[in-house]
Amino acid sequence: MKKIIRLLIYSLFFFMCIVNIYAKPYVIKEPFPKMDLGTGMETCSEIVGNNGIRIISSSINIVRILSPIVAIVNCMLILLPAITANDAMALKKSTSKCVTIGAVLLLVEIFPILVKLIGTIFNYDLTCL
Repeated sequence: MKKIIRLLIYSLFFFMCIVNIYAKPYVIKEPFPKMDLGTGMETCSEIVGNNGIRIISSSINIVRILSPIVAIVNCMLILLPAITANDAMALKKSTSKCVTIGAVLLLVEIFPILVKLIGTIFNYDLTCL
């Protein structure tokens, strides 16, 4: 096992050296063109267009509506066998799984709000969300 790990480390080091040697002529020396993104001067409709705004907002709304439904059904399917079996350990494991699902659901629901808050702080137009 140690020989395999050692061989993987040496081959990774050798590969990195080869990539470094062949990548040096391709280093970009001129600056990237300025796109005026992130200056707070462009609007969301200029970046993604009106149809893009509709697609983004409706997809976020669909995810925010369907995610609690999926989470509730999934928790019911996880808890049902543990409740019918009258097993305390199975109930404890299924409860911890449901708590994890709830935490993920909370992150999914709060993520658009956090993005809007950060965009407001840094003066970005996030009317798409």
